[in-house]
Amino acid sequence: MLKSVINLITATVLVLSCSLANADLTKKDVDLWVKSMKEITPWLEKNEEALEKAGVMNPENFSSKDAGTAALKKAGLHDDLEKKVKKYGYNSVGEWVDSTQNISTVYMAIKSEAHQAEMAAAKAQMQQLMNNPNMDPQQKAMMQQMMKEQMSVFAMLEAVKKKDKDVVRPHVPELDKIMKIDEQMKGHQGHNH
Repeated sequence: MLKSVINLITATVLVLSCSLANADLTKKDVDLWVKSMKEITPWLEKNEEALEKAGVMNPENFSSKDAGTAALKKAGLHDDLEKKVKKYGYNSVGEWVDSTQNISTVYMAIKSEAHQAEMAAAKAQMQQLMNNPNMDPQQKAMMQQMMKEQMSVFAMLEAVKKKDKDVVRPHVPELDKIMKIDEQMKGHQGHNH
């Protein structure tokens, strides 16, 4: 149901995370974004098929704001989204995307705090696999790429400033509802049993 919201946020966070170091979020930033999502989430759900068809959910389209904007325009949805974000005080879709990226990354960092042991175990397991002399070079190359991607996500989450976490932390219950990550995790765990 909220697959489009999660995909959009995940794609944005993973590709544009480099600017997070300068986020310096305020309570006002988070309040404004949460308020905007009350209108934008149903809009994203309503337009999910068009967004997917235009490639808006493709992480490659978030290599820059311009690519994401072009994908939204291709879907014929940019102007409509821009009206919505401007109604909440954003200057552009790009500014709203920045806010989404920053808040979502901090939120993910907070949520990952409870999973530090699993993250450390995953790092150790991947390293052990890489050191296996019986693994063929093609498998090793695939593992290295996967490991590189995971390590960059881990590093990104670990680099989130405490100050930004302190601003976002009181909003976690609201963000849980917006992101619906806990529901996805429960559903995913159910598939593993």
